[in-house]
Amino acid sequence: MSSWKRFVERVEEVLRGERAVTLVLDDPAGNSYVQSLARDPAARDAGLKITRYTRSYEQNEELGLNDMRTEDYRPSPSRSPSRSPASECAAS
Repeated sequence: MSSWKRFVERVEEVLRGERAVTLVLDDPAGNSYVQSLARDPAARDAGLKITRYTRSYEQNEELGLNDMRTEDYRPSPSRSPSRSPASECAAS
């Protein structure tokens, strides 16, 4: 049996509930949502583990956060804060 066919068979076993798997979702941006399968929404889902962590420098770099200016930020003097590009288009 080819490795591809073995892989497909194992995935099908997972889908049929015949093979247990652990899915690790690493989302440094924090944009993911995983639905709990507990019958009671207020109850803790024993099959769901959430681990919060501080992003690494490399993860921040991939997200473009290392070069982001966050201290002493001032809007560019070329555009008035009261006028957005949408309002400029509507005015013309």
